[in-house]
Amino acid sequence: MRRSERSKRPIKRGGGVAVIGEGPTEQYYLLSVQGLLNANVYPKIVKDGMEYLISRVEECIAEGYDKILCLIDKDNKSGVKEQREYNSFVKKYSGKKIKNSQTGGNTEIIIIENSPCLEIWFYYYFRLSTGLFSSYEKINPLKPELRKFLPEYEKRIDFFKKCGGLHQYLTFKGGDLKEAIRNSMISMQNHELNPNGAYSEMRILFDLIKNNS
Repeated sequence: MRRSERSKRPIKRGGGVAVIGEGPTEQYYLLSVQGLLNANVYPKIVKDGMEYLISRVEECIAEGYDKILCLIDKDNKSGVKEQREYNSFVKKYSGKKIKNSQTGGNTEIIIIENSPCLEIWFYYYFRLSTGLFSSYEKINPLKPELRKFLPEYEKRIDFFKKCGGLHQYLTFKGGDLKEAIRNSMISMQNHELNPNGAYSEMRILFDLIKNNS
């Protein structure tokens, strides 16, 4: 977006929820469920990385949103540099209410983690697991388990574009959103006892959106 276009975008003056995906998988999933969410999926342009995520968070703060929800994959935070950057991000933003000088209001920032990745949430549409998955397809991979329910699934932008919407694809294959929300809740409870197990905090997203409607 050109600077001149950005300057013309109206300030929201408080109110509303923005949901930001850290990477393409999150963003395409959010776009597929935006009809179920009383929130602005932001932005529509899909990129990857913490630097890009931070710039979008700051942009949403400037636009005066009440809440900003950030979806995070944990499997790409295992390196020393990545872990340091993520810890810095959490320290600066997680659970904070940041004053907006333009609107006079506060913006609350909520981080929603998926471990190892958002695909564990997709798996929860079908079945609960708190197994020791470390990644989607490398070390202790989730991919073989997910492929039992979604044999065609590919973690690729071209698949996301052609599948008819990720949420719609999941339900067409027999998955259920309510089941995923229940499994997310159980996984979060288990995570408190077993920090190394798989979990998804996506239930927080749907609870917050529902309560904000």
